[in-house]
Amino acid sequence: MRRQFFTMSSLLGGIAILASAAGSGQIEGRILSPDGSSLVGASVSLRRVPKVTRAPGHGWGLADGEMRFDTTVKTGADGRFRAINVPEGTYYICPYVAGSNLLPFCEWSYVPQAQITAGQTVTIADLKLERGTLLRVVVDDAQSLAQVPRGSRGNANLIIGVRKGDSFHALRAVPDSRAITYITPVNAKGEPLERVPAPGQTRPPITRHTLEAYVPINTDLRLWVHGEALQLRDQASAPVGTAGLGQSLRLSQSAQAFIINLNVTGRAQ
Repeated sequence: MRRQFFTMSSLLGGIAILASAAGSGQIEGRILSPDGSSLVGASVSLRRVPKVTRAPGHGWGLADGEMRFDTTVKTGADGRFRAINVPEGTYYICPYVAGSNLLPFCEWSYVPQAQITAGQTVTIADLKLERGTLLRVVVDDAQSLAQVPRGSRGNANLIIGVRKGDSFHALRAVPDSRAITYITPVNAKGEPLERVPAPGQTRPPITRHTLEAYVPINTDLRLWVHGEALQLRDQASAPVGTAGLGQSLRLSQSAQAFIINLNVTGRAQ
C-alpha cells in the first residue's frame, strides 16, 4: 500500500483531511467562566491525534488506515457544546475565547483528551477558563536592526515570550498600523503569510516593536528573550541577556497592561 509522508508539524496542524472511518460518535461537555458560571459562545477545538509512522529519509506520515480530523464547535446559552459525527479515535479538546482576556485552556493549563468509540457519546468533565492580565513588551529600535516574528513566515532575530515551568509562550507582535496600506498574501493552502505593503507603497523603517499576550495572574513566570545577534538594554539602561531566561514575573490582575521597555542599542559584537 502506498504511503504519503509529511513533516510532523503538518500532521499536527490545522486543516481537516477527511477520510472514511469505521464509525463515529459524539463529544459533549460544558465550559465555565472564571466565576464558575456557564460560558456562552466559547470555541472548542477538537483535534484527532493520528497514529504516525516513520520511514528513513521521508519524515513522518500517517500510519496505514489512519486519518486526520479537526473541527471547532461553539458553546450554547448553557455553556455546553456537542460535536456529532466525530470519527473514532483519541482527541485533544481545547476551549478558548478569541480576542478576550480569557486564557486558552490548552496553552496554560493542560490538554484534555477523550477517546471516541463508534455509536457512543463521551461527556467530558467541566473545563473552566481563567482570566489573564496583559503583558506588553515595547522594543525601541532606532537603527531598525530587530526583526520580530510577524505572521507565519519571515526571519526573526528577536523572539520574546514567557516561560511557565517548562512551557514557552511567545508574545505576539502588534501589527504596524502607520499610514500605509498593507495586504496579507496567502500560500497555496490558503494560510495567511506575513503582511506586506500594497503594490506601489514602501514599507517605512520599523523603529518600535510592540509584543503582547495575556498571561496568568499570581503565577511564577520568567521573561524569555532570544536575540543573540543584538545588544539590548532595559529601561534602566542595564544590559539585557539575549540568550534565554530573563527577569522573574508575577503579575496581579489589572485593567492596565504591565509594560516592559527594552532598547536595541546595536548589533552583538
